[in-house]
Amino acid sequence: MNASKPMSWWMFTSAVMLVLPYGAMAQCEDFFISDVSTWTECRGNSQSGYTVVQVNHVSWSGGTAPFSGEHYPGGSFEGSGNDVLWETQVVTSDGQSLQITPDAFIMDANGCQVAQQGASGLQYWVDPVEQVVVSSSVWDPGTGTATVTLVDNPSDPGVQLPSDYGVDYWLSCTSDAAQDRVGLIADLFTTGPERYVFVGLLPGDYELWLQNNGAWGSQVPCEGMAVAFSVVASTQVVSVAPRVFLGGAWPSGGSAMNDGLRSGGLIPLTAPYAAMGYSYTGSHGPATTTANVLVVTGPNAIVDWVVVELRSASIPATVVASRPALVQRDGDVVAPDGVSTLTFSSPPGNYHVAVRHRNHLGVMTAAPRALTGTPTSIDLTLAATAAFGTNARQNVSGTMVLWPGDVNFDGTARYTGSANDRDPVLQAIGGSTPTNVVTSTYSSRDINLDGTIRYSGANNDRDIILQTIGGSVPTSVRVGQVP
Repeated sequence: MNASKPMSWWMFTSAVMLVLPYGAMAQCEDFFISDVSTWTECRGNSQSGYTVVQVNHVSWSGGTAPFSGEHYPGGSFEGSGNDVLWETQVVTSDGQSLQITPDAFIMDANGCQVAQQGASGLQYWVDPVEQVVVSSSVWDPGTGTATVTLVDNPSDPGVQLPSDYGVDYWLSCTSDAAQDRVGLIADLFTTGPERYVFVGLLPGDYELWLQNNGAWGSQVPCEGMAVAFSVVASTQVVSVAPRVFLGGAWPSGGSAMNDGLRSGGLIPLTAPYAAMGYSYTGSHGPATTTANVLVVTGPNAIVDWVVVELRSASIPATVVASRPALVQRDGDVVAPDGVSTLTFSSPPGNYHVAVRHRNHLGVMTAAPRALTGTPTSIDLTLAATAAFGTNARQNVSGTMVLWPGDVNFDGTARYTGSANDRDPVLQAIGGSTPTNVVTSTYSSRDINLDGTIRYSGANNDRDIILQTIGGSVPTSVRVGQVP
């Protein structure tokens, strides 16, 4: 909204009234504004969306019709009545606050003028473009309940604001009132900004209502905002919680991977594998994350994108289902929301579980694992967790990590010969001056995942390939063990 008053306002208020005859002056004494105000309301409040409108009001007594005037910030008006109410649409961004101090002036047919300033009010509201939507619903057959995650403004989640504590929620179960829940939105912020997570929901039909509770800075502009969803019992979901370490990001003597790509702001919001020619199998779920996921630090900081595959128990080369995921510094592989356990729309049963990365050799469980809707942990960083094939992982002082160096994502690591992985590193830095360095990049040629490509010198990417193939015979080849 325009913070400056229109020129006509200053012209009116600076006019001199002494030119009016005495009778007209007397009429002006009974001319006064009784109310000038501005507030916000919602229109079309439903699951499909809503519009925030600014309501403007001016009322007055006395004076001689017709009248003309101007309301800031509502605009100009005219007519013969003494009460005007109108709306203007509000366009604002998530969490934006507005200090509204409305002003109005009116002139009647005799040239009498009056001006009045209204009360101010500080208001917050969510982006009126999008509603809260259901992001995911994960069924747990072990408990017979679901965990439902709802996201506010999915394409622009915004940041968690102190004002969120001024919003109440009502979760109404229209099919069974005994399942109703109430509380503060602050109690539901368990996965990050603008995300509401309900755990342990029984099958049924639900409506989520959000409402300001009168606290300063409440974000919901409506008296209620309804989001309808259903929880349906399902046995066709399996859940798995893999854990892996990427050798390229594993520091000497470390206990967690480096997250140089994340700290450098280089991890893309969209998983890179489709662009690399990888074809997902089945309903792969979300392939994008948000900037808010990538600001998390510590052991749960994101290192990079990976792919998790379920493979046939009888034919390990057959991929039954696959989906993109994120790996954290502590090795946990999670959904693209940065926290949720991975789920697949597959029936409970026995599967090999494989994890693949864009410049590391993949790894797969040696034996099929029994998977259900209850998350199954598979820690591939432990030597005790058998992997498919021979020397499928690199042993670094007892910690098992994925072999780094598969730059061209063909399932092998080669230092020389046809389709080797060393030449792309040299080409990336220019091909002629081996001391050149490419910085601030997200590339498969950056094998140690530090955001730079180096062919020589400290922390170079070329030596990693040589070490992966054995370190002494450059013609050796390390073949990935995932069939």
